Amino acid sequence: MGNVNLKWAWIFGNETPTILNTMGWLFSSTITSDFQQTQTAANVRTYPGAAASRWCMEMKDGNTLMHLPGTALAAIGNAGAVAWSTRLTATQPPGGNVIRAIGSDDGDTAYLQWDGFAVMRCYFGEFGQSPNFAGSTSPIDLTTYNWMVFKVDLSTTTHKVTVEANGVVILAEVTNVLGYVSAQTSISDIYLTAAPCVVTEFAVFNIYAATVPIMYIDRYEPTADGTDNGTWTPFSGGGDYADLDSPADDGATYTSGAGTSGEYVEVTSASSINTQLGVTVGTIHAVVACLAAQGSAASMDIRISDDGTTFADDAVDIALDGSTKITQGAAATRPGVGAGATDWAGTDTITFRAQVA
Repeated sequence: MGNVNLKWAWIFGNETPTILNTMGWLFSSTITSDFQQTQTAANVRTYPGAAASRWCMEMKDGNTLMHLPGTALAAIGNAGAVAWSTRLTATQPPGGNVIRAIGSDDGDTAYLQWDGFAVMRCYFGEFGQSPNFAGSTSPIDLTTYNWMVFKVDLSTTTHKVTVEANGVVILAEVTNVLGYVSAQTSISDIYLTAAPCVVTEFAVFNIYAATVPIMYIDRYEPTADGTDNGTWTPFSGGGDYADLDSPADDGATYTSGAGTSGEYVEVTSASSINTQLGVTVGTIHAVVACLAAQGSAASMDIRISDDGTTFADDAVDIALDGSTKITQGAAATRPGVGAGATDWAGTDTITFRAQVA
């Protein structure tokens, strides 16, 4: 019944690193010689029949860092799984960490590093101690896209890591052996730095033992206005859907006049999931809505519906303080039809509601 452990997802679009920074991502560089979003066919991971050209983010320099936003960290807590798709884009071995998770309490870490072209080494970094090597993965082919899964648990004094690639375990569970670590309340940072490579999409699961299938993540675009409740004013464009849309903009796109609690604006699509994505969809693990907002003295949330009446509200409300804030909410099943007990279908349409909390 859907994938209730999938709590956050992302596919790169044509948002620049600068815009993504305002949305909670952190790129150590925003110049195109280090990071660049692209639709170059050779670099983009796609699926047969996709109606639109997908995007990827190219990481060109092994000294640069791509930090996941706080919404992803909140979704994973102190134990969970991060999945992403990536491949090498040059002939030299990649540099830097594949992925690193840092605990919030005393900085304990668990991370992967490339060892040559095809093998990764896992380390646990304990506060005040030298990194502890825990084990190496079996080799993988870096010249093609790999669906990577990094399962990490920092919730107890026994930190754990398991690594999968393309649905196969390539590093069976390893644990810290020195015993100096402490239980971490949460994971305060997750970042990638292995480059040169390209990355297309991410999914975050909130338990370490989550079943993480190989999947594609794509964007579903609103194409029709829904219902305004309150005094909402578009900044530009021809309607709600033209402003509450992707790509995300780092400027104001829609304004709520008084910001009264309960006011909302909705957008939906005139076409089904199947029609918009260009395929007959099989398993839909979850529909994930993303809201970036700016303002003050108000809180916002994002809601998802399959019937325009009953909405899932799985997102954390964001308190606006003048800077851009972002929140995401996931619905593993239809909120309306069957009272949330039935899976999403390719024939469904989706309605998104941005609401003053």
